Amino acid sequence: MSPGYCACLARCYSEQCGVCGSQAPVDAEPMVCPDHCSRIPRLGSCSGFASRAGCVWDSTADARTVPWSRAVLGWTCAGDCKYECAREDAQQRQAQRVKAVQYHGKWSFVRVAGIEELVSAAASVGNALPHLLALQSASTRDAYAPPGFPQREAMLAYSVAGVNAWVWSTALHTKESWATERLDYHSAALLLLVSLWACACLTLDVPSASVPGRAIAAVLACVWLVWVGLMNWVRFDYGLNMTASVAVAAVTNLMWCVWAARQGCCSARHPTAWKAPAAAVLLSAMAMLELLDFAPIGDLVDAHSLWHLATIPLCFAWYSFLRDHVALWRRRAKLADDRSAPGRASLGPAPDAPAQLGGNADGGRRRGKGAE
Repeated sequence: MSPGYCACLARCYSEQCGVCGSQAPVDAEPMVCPDHCSRIPRLGSCSGFASRAGCVWDSTADARTVPWSRAVLGWTCAGDCKYECAREDAQQRQAQRVKAVQYHGKWSFVRVAGIEELVSAAASVGNALPHLLALQSASTRDAYAPPGFPQREAMLAYSVAGVNAWVWSTALHTKESWATERLDYHSAALLLLVSLWACACLTLDVPSASVPGRAIAAVLACVWLVWVGLMNWVRFDYGLNMTASVAVAAVTNLMWCVWAARQGCCSARHPTAWKAPAAAVLLSAMAMLELLDFAPIGDLVDAHSLWHLATIPLCFAWYSFLRDHVALWRRRAKLADDRSAPGRASLGPAPDAPAQLGGNADGGRRRGKGAE
């Protein structure tokens, strides 16, 4: 952490968020030096705070210093100080052509209308859109998972989980907090596991409402509950979360590619099967953007936001593939009906269906996050 940032934070906390000297109530909560600043050698024992001995937090600071337009998004006086000091230090580094640094594990972005990371927030909304459109069409003739489709329940669950994950990704990028971070991570994990459920049902021709389909869902639900429990009550381990997310996504994408190979990819059996491996490869390639982790361009666009932007067309491509597959399933069902005897034999399950991409809402976020 930059010494200049910590000195600014000490000044801002005392001047904007605190009451010092004789005005401070005796039983008020004392100001303490942030842990990341106390480790800076140049500040010693956080001299920036020590020089303001007798300062305490002012309970009215938020109402006095934070406009309602930012307060409704979760900004506080302390949060404003962190933002303003990070921007001040980042601008000084730019002017002096000094290498940019991260603050509290993330880059400094310019705040727009109270939104902390505008491009990532907007991209998260864009990623939620195809899931919303799929849900909107659920009861129509052109539904992506129409009534009678064997994996309808799994696909609807995937769309719901997708909307949920990207809503919390939007909330996190609008204003990061303890709550939005955990809701984003846990929703991303849920999306990955729902994707795996849909994958298993589709590639193995298991109707999602059948006993085997529900058994798979129950096992994955238990996995998610254990995952959430470990992250919240044992240790919020970013590395472990990344490892688990990559493992689930790898299994899901492998099943996707195996299914596509069985279909003959571009053969007459399934003319649009090529979309499955293409989407899987592109999704994996786009995730590599997270490894770049460069300072924001124009104080707005970083590697994480580019990754979110890149996944929008892939999500639309997935639903395009599903629409094509459902159309093929309908044609085969009609052909089977036309050839059936007057007694109308049971059609059985639809032909092999695509496995889900297995991608996350705020998946590989900074600090080792799995898919956002």
